[in-house]
Amino acid sequence: MLMTAALTIFLAQSSPPLVPSVTAEDPPPLTNEDDVVKFSDFVDRHLLSVTTNSGGAQVRTRARAFRLVDEDFETAFAQVPEAMELAHRAHQDAITASHLDAASMVLLGLSTGAVLVSTFVPAFVIPILVGSMVGLVVSLIIALVALPVALSAQERFFNAVSTHNHGLLDLRAAGGQSGGFGGMTVAF
Repeated sequence: MLMTAALTIFLAQSSPPLVPSVTAEDPPPLTNEDDVVKFSDFVDRHLLSVTTNSGGAQVRTRARAFRLVDEDFETAFAQVPEAMELAHRAHQDAITASHLDAASMVLLGLSTGAVLVSTFVPAFVIPILVGSMVGLVVSLIIALVALPVALSAQERFFNAVSTHNHGLLDLRAAGGQSGGFGGMTVAF
């Protein structure tokens, strides 16, 4: 017990203070309370949160939810151009992956249906079963191609959200511009 107390005192004295240091790169603090409130409201309106459910991944702002497969998905990222580009690519990858998955499932269903039909047509059992096996292999290959595309969409989706939120929170005061942060004009 005495050893733990001595170690705690030693570490408390030897560790650097937890006060952040101000460097030349740090933005100047906002001095006007109205500017702080406006900036806080702006960030609150545009900050994105991620939710996932059976309908897929989506991002939410205070006003609305945007699903990854929606046509207007990229508009959620309009405040940060880099994030908007990542969101566009994530959207395209998600659409491609869903089309490949649908094609794989249709082919799987047709192949399974062919196996069932072969039981009613004894004369063509072997050709139907061979065709069904080929269909199953092609279905598997399409599903395996869709997997990396879906993973790419997921990675770009999360990168877009991260880039967007980081871009909103890391806005630098622009020199001489009223209401401007980080070189862009913010509409309060």
